[in-house]
Amino acid sequence: MSRRPATEWSATQPTPVQGVECFGAHFVSHVFDRHSHETFSIGTTFGGVQSFRCRGARRDSTEGHLMLFNPDEPHDGWAGSRDGFAYRMLYITTEGIAQLVDDCDGPGAGGRGTRFSRGMFTEPVVSDRKLSAELAAASDELLVPANSLRAAERLSHVLRLLFERYAGGQERTDQRPVASPRIRRVRDLLESRYSEDVTITTVADVAGMSRVHATRQFTLSYGIPPHAYLNQVRIRHAKRLLLAGAPAAEVAADVGFVDQSHFTRRFKRSVGISPLAWARSMGISR
Repeated sequence: MSRRPATEWSATQPTPVQGVECFGAHFVSHVFDRHSHETFSIGTTFGGVQSFRCRGARRDSTEGHLMLFNPDEPHDGWAGSRDGFAYRMLYITTEGIAQLVDDCDGPGAGGRGTRFSRGMFTEPVVSDRKLSAELAAASDELLVPANSLRAAERLSHVLRLLFERYAGGQERTDQRPVASPRIRRVRDLLESRYSEDVTITTVADVAGMSRVHATRQFTLSYGIPPHAYLNQVRIRHAKRLLLAGAPAAEVAADVGFVDQSHFTRRFKRSVGISPLAWARSMGISR
């Protein structure tokens, strides 16, 4: 007899701190497609084993670990144990990091204010039980009503410690080669024509390479193949339209998905929650 899986749930919501979004979930069978975020993604695992591939290797995060993804750092995700995993992630824009980390030095800091924002996390998973607990407590503060000032102060303190301990220089933290001009043209194509049915022939023509070579070079440079990059560009624009109040079916068509069900599947496998649930969590009523 098959073992009945534990209940899965996921929820996202804005926070009173500008540039910070909070996501929490418990997953057993859910699998994340390979994707990346424009933001810093900083989180903790509360239970189970959270597995993913990042920077060419499998990583496992358990209780007491911190997950530290830089902007545009590709990763996927799945349950590394039968009971799944529970976690909370903060998505923080680079502007949010600048406000929360750099501004703590104050206007008279002698030019030291940008020290931490220039750093990138050097490892996607680190074991630091004490700081993991502090981040969990800070994220709890973000969800308390009428608590904006204290929440920002506590999160600022934790982020400073994170960047001091686990961030390095501005150099890339992986071994991906810098994209050539021809591969950058492919990226620009996907960014500008995301609502179209972009074919591999078009990609190859823009790159001036064979289909196989263009796909391989793009994946080496950006960590994900062209179709996955196109998917995340579509989801980024879909979020913008959802926040503007557009119906999900209309959004699906506008950003290039076949239909609403296709849009919903892809959105959830990248974001962890359905488009409608995400919009409601962000305060958009339907």
